[in-house]
Amino acid sequence: EKIENEIERVLFNEPIEGTESLEWYLATMTIMINAINESLTSDIDLLAIGIMLAVIYVCSTLGLAGHPIKSRIGLGLLAILSIFLAIIASVGIGSLISFYGPVHQALPLLMVAVGVDDTFVIVAAFDELDDDMDIKERVARALSRAGASITVTTLTNSCAFFIGSLTETLALKNFAYWAGIGILFDFVFQSTFFIACLTYDARRQQQKKRDVVCCTKSSNTSTKSMFGITDKVLERFFESTYSPRVMNPFSVAFVVVLTLASFGFCVYGTTLLKNEFDNAYFFMDGTRAKEFDDAENKYFGSRPTLSCILFTGYFDYADTTNQQKMSRLFDMEDGYVAQNQYYLSNSMASWYNRFREFGGLTSIDQTFPSEDYYTRLDEFLSSDIGIQFQEDLVFNDAGKLVATRSMSLFVTLVSNAEEVDAMQTMRSSVDEADLDEAFPFDANFIFFEGDAVIKDETIKSILISLAGVFVVTFVLIGNARAASIVLLGVCFSVVDLLGLMHFLDINLNTVSVITLALAIGLTIDFSAHVGLLFVTSVGSKKERVTRALSHLGPALTHSGFTTVIAISILAGARSYVFQVLFKMFVLIISLGMIHGMLVVPVVLYFAGPESMFASNNDIVEMEDVLMKELNVLPQISGN
Repeated sequence: EKIENEIERVLFNEPIEGTESLEWYLATMTIMINAINESLTSDIDLLAIGIMLAVIYVCSTLGLAGHPIKSRIGLGLLAILSIFLAIIASVGIGSLISFYGPVHQALPLLMVAVGVDDTFVIVAAFDELDDDMDIKERVARALSRAGASITVTTLTNSCAFFIGSLTETLALKNFAYWAGIGILFDFVFQSTFFIACLTYDARRQQQKKRDVVCCTKSSNTSTKSMFGITDKVLERFFESTYSPRVMNPFSVAFVVVLTLASFGFCVYGTTLLKNEFDNAYFFMDGTRAKEFDDAENKYFGSRPTLSCILFTGYFDYADTTNQQKMSRLFDMEDGYVAQNQYYLSNSMASWYNRFREFGGLTSIDQTFPSEDYYTRLDEFLSSDIGIQFQEDLVFNDAGKLVATRSMSLFVTLVSNAEEVDAMQTMRSSVDEADLDEAFPFDANFIFFEGDAVIKDETIKSILISLAGVFVVTFVLIGNARAASIVLLGVCFSVVDLLGLMHFLDINLNTVSVITLALAIGLTIDFSAHVGLLFVTSVGSKKERVTRALSHLGPALTHSGFTTVIAISILAGARSYVFQVLFKMFVLIISLGMIHGMLVVPVVLYFAGPESMFASNNDIVEMEDVLMKELNVLPQISGN
C-alpha cells in the first residue's frame, strides 16, 4: 500500500521532469479499494435526508396535521424512535454473528418501511374504535385486531429473510441475518414501546392537551386539519369510491387482463435477465479508478487479460507416470491446458516445460530417470534459464517437491458468463491430468464463484422463501385458500420485479439480488394485511373486501408513500449501489401496492374463502374473553 501511494503521489503531485504534458491514468489495488469504499458511503447523506422527509410525512399523516389536539407529531417521532431502536438492536446482534456487507445501507430503508407499516396499522385499528371507550380497553381491542395482522407480516418477513440466509452467497447471507433480526426487534418495540406511547398520547387527547407541548390545553373542537382536510377522508374514499370501482365488472375484467398481460411480459423479461457485474460499477465519476477504466475502454475497448495460476501439490514428481501426467498437463501444444478453449495461445509460463527443454526431452512420453530426477532439477534451477523459477517451487526438508506453480493467460473474456465458463473448464482441464492436489486459481475466481451460483441461488432462495411465507401465512391465518391468494399477490410482484429489472438495465448481481430479497418481505405486507382482514370480517365477499380496503387502505397507502418518499431522494445518487436501491425499492413498493390493494382484492372478491366469524357479535365476544383474561374489563366495571 505504501508503494502504491508513493507511485500515485509521484505521478500526480510531483511529475517527472519533461512529462508535464502527459496524461496519467493509474489503477492500483489501493486506488480501486478506496473508490469502492467511497461509492458505498458517498450517498448516505442523501439517504439520511430521505429518511428525514419520511419522518415529516409520518408525523403529518398519523393524526390531523396542524390540529392542536388531534395531531400526532410527538407520537410520530416516538414511532420513528422505536424503529431506530430496532435498527440499533439488529446492528448489535447482527454484528455478533455476521459481517457488514456492501448493501447493508438498505437496512434502515427496510426497517422504516416495515416499522411505519406496523405503526399505521396499529393506529388505524385504534382510531376505528369509539373515542369514549376506556383507553385501556380501546388499546387492548386495537391491539387484538392489529396485533394479528402485524404478527402475520412480521413472521412472514423474518421467515423469508432467515430462509434467505441459507444461501451460499455470503453478502446475501449476512444481510438476511441482519434484516430478519431487525424485523423481529421492530415487532417487539412496536408492540411494547410504541403501544405505551400510543396509550399516553390517547390520554393526552382525552385531557384536551396540545400535541408536543402537552403541558398546555386547547379548547379546539374542529375535525379538520390545518389544510381543511376532515378526519378519515381516506377511509371514506376507499369505502365509497375505490372499493365499488375495483369490484365493478368492467374494472375486474380490466384488472385481470392487465395483470396477466403484464405478468406474461415480465416473464419474458425474466428470461432475458443477465448475470453481469464488474467492479467498475462501483467507480464514481471523478475518481482515479473511474478515469483509468474510461481510458482503458476508450483506447483498448476490451476487458483486461486475466491470468490463471496452475498449482500442483505433494506427490512423487520423480515417478515416470507422474512425469508423463505433468507433460500432458503443461505441454504447450497438446497439453490439457493448451487445448482449453479459453487458453491464450503460447501464454504458458511453466517451470516444467523449461525443465524438460533443459533436459532435451521433446516427446510427451519421454521422462527423466527417476533416480536422476532431483539431480537434474538442481542443475536446472542453478542454470541461467532455471534461476527465474526458483520461487515457483517449494521443497520439504528432505529436498523433495511439495508444491509448484505455473502461469498461463486466458483469452479476453467479454462477459461474466464466459468468465465462469473459463474457470470451470480450466478446472476440468487440470482434473484430466489426474494429478493429486493440482488445481487452477486466480484472485478473480473468488468473484467468478459468486457469479457461478448467483442465478441458481436466487431462484432457490425465492422459491424456498415463498414456500416458507405460504406455510407461515397458512398457520397464522388458518385458511389455505386465503394463504394461496396472499401468496399469489407476492408471486406476481416478484416475477414482475424480475422482468422489469431487465428493462431498467439492472443485471443480476450481488447488489440486485440482496435488494431482490427485500421484495418478498415488503410486498407480503400489502397482501397479507388485506387477506387477513378479509377472512376475519363478516358479511358478503363484497362487504368484506370493502371493509378490508376501507380499514387498511389508508394505512397501507401511507406506509407505501413513506417508503417512496424516503427513497425518492436517491434518484440523484451517484453510486451504483444507491442507484440500484432507488430503482428496485420504487418497483417493490409500487408492485406491492398494486397487487396487494388491487389484484388481491379482486381475487378475494371472486374466489375468497368464507369468514371465520358468523357475525360481529362473535368478534366482540372473542375480544371480551381476551379483555377479561387481561383483567381489562373488570378494572373498567370497578371504576
